[in-house]
Amino acid sequence: MITIRDLLCGVAVGDAIGYPLEFLRNPNKNDFENSMNAKILNASDDTQMTLFLAEAIANYGINFAPDLPYIRWYSTQNRFKENSHLHDGLLSFECLYNLREPGNTCMSACNSLSKGEKVINDSKGNGTVMRISPWALKAAMDDKLDYSHYAHLVRKDSLATHKHPEATESATALFLILYFLVLGVKLEAGLILAIKEIDSYSRTYELLLKVINGELLDLEGWVAEEALYIALSSVFRSTDYLTAIYNASVISGDSDTCASIAGAIAMCSGMEIPSHFIDKLDVLPAINYVSDCW
Repeated sequence: MITIRDLLCGVAVGDAIGYPLEFLRNPNKNDFENSMNAKILNASDDTQMTLFLAEAIANYGINFAPDLPYIRWYSTQNRFKENSHLHDGLLSFECLYNLREPGNTCMSACNSLSKGEKVINDSKGNGTVMRISPWALKAAMDDKLDYSHYAHLVRKDSLATHKHPEATESATALFLILYFLVLGVKLEAGLILAIKEIDSYSRTYELLLKVINGELLDLEGWVAEEALYIALSSVFRSTDYLTAIYNASVISGDSDTCASIAGAIAMCSGMEIPSHFIDKLDVLPAINYVSDCW
């Protein structure tokens, strides 16, 4: 079974390679190689939020409010990193105080949560599906609770910030796929198992079927089900980690989120990351900290 460090690095390397490409109209192979060969790989909010969820699971298991990790993450987006030494756990890592184009829905929802206010939106942005991978590893490690219990927790996690059912459906689908992969199920078989538990009337379901059928769509990935589709189809067409990240990030759209999700899927599918990419991650100290706590 993979470790939490493996999973977090899978997310972070994909995220960091994709991050500079998000701002290009039509990124190409040269842009990908330039990003890949950067001296430092800077991860974005995708990795940051995933780290805060992993930290909460490490500290509290399943016994914490769904909004806790994201209120903690939100505080890094609104405070000077010079004050980071005053805070505990991940809040003491300066590398997490960098603002890397956080999503509007996540920021707005977390602002409400931090004030104790009700979150009101109808967003199906990809902020749900990009962050939930640690739940899959936790579920796979649990020999007492059924994975359906964790699927329920993923839904609560998603609803903390995004109120559109498609955002929740996509996050749940990714959780199920990763869960089956961690247990050793092959990607196509895991996807078929996951589809059986997804609302057949949802667009998430529709796009998952297109992945299985090998249909390639020109999507941008800004919404949850499209980001999941791009990530899955990218890994399906790949035999190694970097090819999966290339396929997911060289798009005219949300390159870092699609690549971070693809990175999680690729890692859980047994694709290894060349170690020198991990060594270049700006968030590696935070990843190592969470790994030690897990």
